[in-house]
Amino acid sequence: MVITLLLDGTQERISFGSTIIAGLTRALQGTGYHLTVSPHLLAETPEESVRYIMRNNLADGVIFSRVEPFDERVRLLSERGFPFACHGRTEFSTPHPYVDFDNEAFAFAAANKLIKAGAKRICMIMPDSRFTFYQHLRYGLMRAVSDSGTDVVMPKEVTLDSSLAQISSWANRIAKAPDRPDAFICPGEAAYVALMSGLRSAGLERGRDFQAVVKASSDLLKHIEPRIDLIYEDIEESGYLLGTHLLDAINPSDATPKQTLLAPTYGAPEPAG
Repeated sequence: MVITLLLDGTQERISFGSTIIAGLTRALQGTGYHLTVSPHLLAETPEESVRYIMRNNLADGVIFSRVEPFDERVRLLSERGFPFACHGRTEFSTPHPYVDFDNEAFAFAAANKLIKAGAKRICMIMPDSRFTFYQHLRYGLMRAVSDSGTDVVMPKEVTLDSSLAQISSWANRIAKAPDRPDAFICPGEAAYVALMSGLRSAGLERGRDFQAVVKASSDLLKHIEPRIDLIYEDIEESGYLLGTHLLDAINPSDATPKQTLLAPTYGAPEPAG
């Protein structure tokens, strides 16, 4: 009995993958199910990945992320009655199993914190616009700034999928612009590290020249910048819930798919144990 986790290899997803695997392993412990991890590279498109798994009987259920509003994987798996759970939501009217982080609440809280600190021009590094959580982040940001008069920058040159070198180079360029942002929201730790590298190489310092709020999934940034403002996403808990939701989809106890929306928390996580 096999559960397959589909992952890609972008910079932000590397740490995501290792952490979510820990949660999935905890959920599957003692169930008789084994976890396998497959890259999307086994097919040209994400939907072909799930077709490949179904066609070759490689798994009893699949878990995947980077969900789109009308994700073809969700459509396909739902139509075939193949068990799945996804990290992220869609806009399909038919309910399906998911676990998601409340990115709208994150963006709203982060922007409000920066506005209260005096920010006049907030920049948020966004995911690719095809993903559902792009919409959630944008809604949260725009809701926060709607009555504040604060300007918003959502760069087109880089996304959360850009390489660290690309983000750092972009940050170095905008640091020298006359209308550079005075505040940043980073929905990922790796993006923030690259952003800081570029801004610092241009002579800017956080606290003096700009403010920042970062979505974190570990205590890494607390060691690098002890006073950084963090909003925490518990990815290991997401992994655990994805595992339990998928097990329920394989052996349903009722007709309602399990769905969980995790709220943001503040500060870095407490050490385990």
